[in-house]
Amino acid sequence: MRKYIMEAIGSFSYLLFGAIIQLFVMNYLTNINFILEVFYISFGYAFSFFVIYFLLNQYNNYYVNPIFSFSSWLQNKTSNKDFVFISLFQIIGAFLSGLILKLCFPDIISSIVLTYGDGSIFHSSLDILIFIEFFFSFILCFGYLFIGERLQNKLLRAITLGLLFFVLLFFSVPYTGGSVNPVRFLVSNLFVNFDYLRQGGFYLFSSLGGALISTILYHIITYLRDNDLT
Repeated sequence: MRKYIMEAIGSFSYLLFGAIIQLFVMNYLTNINFILEVFYISFGYAFSFFVIYFLLNQYNNYYVNPIFSFSSWLQNKTSNKDFVFISLFQIIGAFLSGLILKLCFPDIISSIVLTYGDGSIFHSSLDILIFIEFFFSFILCFGYLFIGERLQNKLLRAITLGLLFFVLLFFSVPYTGGSVNPVRFLVSNLFVNFDYLRQGGFYLFSSLGGALISTILYHIITYLRDNDLT
C-alpha cells in the first residue's frame, strides 16, 4: 500500500506544482514574450517532475508518470495487480491536484486546459495534437528505458529525464498545451466542461500509444543486442 500511496503523492505533487506555475505565468505574467511564456511553463512542469522523481526514487522505484508504469507492465516487470493499483493511485493524485486548483483558482483554471484548435497557441488541428502527443510520449518513454539502463546514479538519471521532459514540453506546449502524461488532462479538463473532458481522451490514448510502440521497439533492440543479432 505504501508504494501506491507514494505514486499518488508523486503524481499529485508534480502536476499540482507545475500547474500552479502555469496558472501564474498565463494569468499574471502578461508582459513577457511568447518564447519566455512557453519556457516558464515547460520549466515549471519539468522541474517539478525532476524534484519529485528524484526524491521518491531515493527509497524505491517509483514511476510518477503513468507511461513509465505502463511500459514496465508491458515488459512484465510490474504485475497486473500492481499496475492496476499504481495506475489508480496516479489517477487519484492527478484528480486531487485538479480539485485543489479548482477550489483555489476557480476563475482561471480554464486557462490551462489541454485542447486543440482555437484553444491552443498555434491553433493546431486534432491530427497534429494526436501526432505530437504520440511521438513525444514515444520519445520520453524510450528515453526513460534507455536512461534507466545506462545511468545508475539516481541524481544524474533524474536530471537527464527532467531535461528531456523540458525539451519535449517546450516544443509541444504551443500545439497541445504540453502533456506527455495520460492523466494530465484530469488536472484541468475534468473541472471545466464535458467537451474539454472528452478531448482528454485524445491525450490519454495518444500518450499510451506512444509508450506502447517505444516499449516494443526497445524490447526488439535489446533482444537483438543481447542475442548478438545486430
